[in-house]
Amino acid sequence: MKNFRLWIIILSSCFLVLACDDPVREKEMKAEAFRAISTQDLITAVGYEAQWRLEAQNNSMIFVDTNGAAKNFEKVKRFYGNGGMGISGVFEDEKIIIAITPAECLDENLSRIYPYSIEVIEGVEQFSGCGYTDRQPYLIRGGS
Repeated sequence: MKNFRLWIIILSSCFLVLACDDPVREKEMKAEAFRAISTQDLITAVGYEAQWRLEAQNNSMIFVDTNGAAKNFEKVKRFYGNGGMGISGVFEDEKIIIAITPAECLDENLSRIYPYSIEVIEGVEQFSGCGYTDRQPYLIRGGS
């Protein structure tokens, strides 16, 4: 009887391990990183709720803040993930982090549809906006 219980425990453990092995999930985890924006592409991001503008290309990035001050960020790095990309940089002692996600982003005021949703964290402030690249421009709603 002891051997029978031991075999039940061993078989149950094997079934649990097999049940956890999901080849579809494994394939999803090995998905390619986002590469729709190359280092050479000029990324332009804009925010209208709090007016700001950002341009990033190669290893440079300029951010025009809500006061109209242009900041040329250094130590610019790009990070690619499965659902988009990030950019970080430093201006004096201030850091900036940008998250770029492929998602339709609508600007009601200008009737523009952008291919990217943008989140910016500059110091302790956070801004939302829309973005496009020189290869992936925005569209005019009702036009082209």
